[in-house]
Amino acid sequence: MVKIKGLSIEQAAAQAGVSQGAMRVRIHRGYRALRARLLGGDDE
Repeated sequence: MVKIKGLSIEQAAAQAGVSQGAMRVRIHRGYRALRARLLGGDDE
């Protein structure tokens, strides 16, 4: 939601019903999973 819809972390967290910290973690994990998928590796 942050990159696609242009929401701030605060706005995205409110919509998802989670804390800002939890939203940051979700964003980071999503980026990491996307990077691993695009590069064909396991980035864990």
